[in-house]
Amino acid sequence: MNQFNWWDNNIQASLKAGALRLGKRFDGVINFYKVMTRWDGDDKSNEEILVALPKTLIWTPALPHAGQVFRPNMAAGFDAIMYLSPSLEFESQAFINHTVAHEFAHVHLGHHVGEGSIQLAKAGIKHGDQQHEREADALAAEWRFKRVKDTWMSRTMIAFAKSIAGKPRLCKKFMEALK
Repeated sequence: MNQFNWWDNNIQASLKAGALRLGKRFDGVINFYKVMTRWDGDDKSNEEILVALPKTLIWTPALPHAGQVFRPNMAAGFDAIMYLSPSLEFESQAFINHTVAHEFAHVHLGHHVGEGSIQLAKAGIKHGDQQHEREADALAAEWRFKRVKDTWMSRTMIAFAKSIAGKPRLCKKFMEALK
């Protein structure tokens, strides 16, 4: 298999299935493909890693939808399903590029197989501090996708938290929702 087969088996197949839509998340997938197939002059390309990735359905639901139903065979023939949240459309392109690479790193590392397919938060450990998340971040960084810390979501959460300061009932509900 080569990069063109990967394009057909993942990007084109996700588009045909109606799962991958145009927008910043689509651009992130294209940027991932470009970086992974770029030769940077040191005889090293990530193309071998790219073409070895399991066939992945890339799902980017439309922004106004709270839910979506698929035909039963939509994911038939795919080894993994990658969900890219509609809220990513509000983030910087650099953040989206890292997120796409991070999710493909999970696929490359086999986190979508068996018990690893459902990553439940361990008591007392923040999601981003869990081992599988650190592994995916490290691999994305190795592939030249740097983590972006300042995000639209974090700024929105901070602004909301400030707006409910001094309102104990709302603060309690907010903190419960974050668990």
